[in-house]
Amino acid sequence: MQAYSGIICDMDTYLGHEDLSRPLFINSCGYFNLDGFDTSLTRCRKDFYLIYLINGIGHYKLGQHVIEVDAGNIVIFKPGEKQEYYYLGEEKAEAYWIHFTGYEAGNLLDSLSLSDRNIYKTGVDSECINIFESIIHEIQIRKPCFHQLCVGYLIQLLSLFSRKAVFLEKGEGIFKNNKIENVIKVMNENYQQQREIDYYAKMCNLSVYQFIRNFKKVTHLSPARYIEKIRINKAKELLADTNLTVNEISGLVGYSDAFYFSKVFKKVTNFSPAAFRASIRQGIQNCFIDK
Repeated sequence: MQAYSGIICDMDTYLGHEDLSRPLFINSCGYFNLDGFDTSLTRCRKDFYLIYLINGIGHYKLGQHVIEVDAGNIVIFKPGEKQEYYYLGEEKAEAYWIHFTGYEAGNLLDSLSLSDRNIYKTGVDSECINIFESIIHEIQIRKPCFHQLCVGYLIQLLSLFSRKAVFLEKGEGIFKNNKIENVIKVMNENYQQQREIDYYAKMCNLSVYQFIRNFKKVTHLSPARYIEKIRINKAKELLADTNLTVNEISGLVGYSDAFYFSKVFKKVTNFSPAAFRASIRQGIQNCFIDK
């Protein structure tokens, strides 16, 4: 058996601790690996309890039934809800867990659609594991503002669980979406380069038609319009923050023809590049004029 944790609240006992004076408060967070070790527990706590199974199997009594839960699921118990569960050593259960409270905790779970049942399929994900490890580490070393940082991690963690649960329930493969996300990253890093849509489709092992359809599901834009949006936003930054000419900016953001760049810029913003720069600088100047 292996286990480690970080405890913030000294009052986080067997029955837990409720703190409704703050929006969110983490009582404790930890990890266990029960390979070869049987354990069971029955209790009722005052705080929320989330378990993230990353390996093996856990058995949880929910209502009148004992549910067998495998890796890639989260189990959430609400304050006052009976917690009855067990793990068998031979099933090698491995999990992260966190106890949290606060007057906004329930509303946060509601807003993320993580409050209508106890079990959610999320998949095993290294990003979520890293967040748990960060929370535990911050609690253990207790640098200034560690709890505020941990609360931020908690919100990020719950948001990721919600997103992954939605993807799996809708039948949208996370793997496929990850490929689209990788394309989006490449587009943002290399927007100046001239690449055919076929190049991005091959990155996803999809036909051009399938790629465009999947890309639109994620971004609500065609690939061409998405790249155009990146280029025009970058052009706005350069027009506002530099003295580069329109011709220079055109080349920097991926347009070989300055006239065509100006045409696209005006179509998107309703301003010519020169007019956009003038309006931005006039607005900045007005900020320093005494009214």
